Formats: sequence, C-alpha cells, structure tokens
Amino acid sequence: MWRELLGQRSNIYNTFLDVFVTSVTTMRIERVALVAPFSTCFNSKATRTVVGGLDVPTIDLVLESSSVYWRIYRHNSLMRVKKDVMCLAFVDGGLRPWTPIVIRRPMLDNNSLEFDLAS
Repeated sequence: MWRELLGQRSNIYNTFLDVFVTSVTTMRIERVALVAPFSTCFNSKATRTVVGGLDVPTIDLVLESSSVYWRIYRHNSLMRVKKDVMCLAFVDGGLRPWTPIVIRRPMLDNNSLEFDLAS
C-alpha cells in the first residue's frame, strides 16, 4: 500500500510540506503523531469534513506555467491510516530519486488523463 504514495525529491517535498502545513495550521486542523512512512498526519475525528473528505487545502501541481496545473483535491491528498488518523499521502523521495516527482494511485483516483503522444 505505501508504494502507492506520491514521492518527491527532498527539496521539492520540504518546500511543499512547509506550505501545506502552514495552510493547514491557519485552518486549525489538529496534527497528530506521525505514522510511518508519513511525516504529516491529522486527527480526522476532530477535523471538519466536507464532501470529498477532510477540509484541507487543494494542491496545485504547476506544470509548464501557472495556467497549466494539476489540481489534487482533498480526497486524493490524504490517506486513512488508522480509525481517526489521516495522513498526507506524499513522502520524501530522497535526495537523488530517479525522477523529481512520482505520481501514483491515490492522486490518480477519479481523474481523467489525456496524453498527447504526438507532441
């Protein structure tokens, strides 16, 4: 199951994590002890829920410009790891991963992708 997470090169991951945690902190979402391999987990019972999961920020992965991005909604950014614990489904891929970002199953659920092979 954990191999399905989105992995990011350390410098990308750390920047992303800082921004996400700052946003979540302003929303007063309670953090709880981490559950390996995750570094950021939340109390899902004490957190406001909305359609699609916990009320957490959406994540935009900017591709070639600010007008070209992939939006990851709350139900694709968190994974339930215990009864009352949801963790951010992103992990630190290390300093020298094969690719800077690897997108896997949780981020792909309920998304339609189109690949332009001609370009």
